[in-house]
Amino acid sequence: MVNWEAPPRTPKSRLERIADHSIWWLPLVALIPANILMPNADLLPRLAVGSLILLIVGGVMGTEVRRRRTARLARDAEDYGIIDCLIRYPKAMRGSLRERWTPGSAELKHGTIVFRPNNSLEPFCTDQAGAPKIVEVRSVPEQFELPRDERKALRGSQEVIQLDTDNGVVELAADTMSLGALMKHVYRGEAGQD
Repeated sequence: MVNWEAPPRTPKSRLERIADHSIWWLPLVALIPANILMPNADLLPRLAVGSLILLIVGGVMGTEVRRRRTARLARDAEDYGIIDCLIRYPKAMRGSLRERWTPGSAELKHGTIVFRPNNSLEPFCTDQAGAPKIVEVRSVPEQFELPRDERKALRGSQEVIQLDTDNGVVELAADTMSLGALMKHVYRGEAGQD
């Protein structure tokens, strides 16, 4: 029996929620001090100072958001057995949606992965779309390198593993911490027995 409800997750921190929408408010926040500091300057110097402020504030905020996000995802993996990942079916028909990387979250159980796709174009948001995909994993996964042109949809820190499942071959991309949680929850020590 499958539980169709998404399991609980650690909520995003306030700073993470603010950063999700920073593309709309951060340029305005950067231009206000530029206009106050340089009231009689032309447009180009104001934009240059605004861009500098944007880079400084965005860099400081981005560093803290990454730290909090990593801690939240580690808590989810440890406490609930949930990781953020992308999956695709490499043997799907060329150009089909199944061939593309689908972002979502995976609930890890012994021998099974329940993948819930996201409902948003934002990577790793929390809105779920459609029914979960249940994947019965048959063997311990193997890590492999994707060709450079196929890595466009992935972040630089993500690694790809290939899973032999009841639905055929499935590729799963996630960061190293999440792949470690996958080995711990899905295989529970079976990797060392090969």
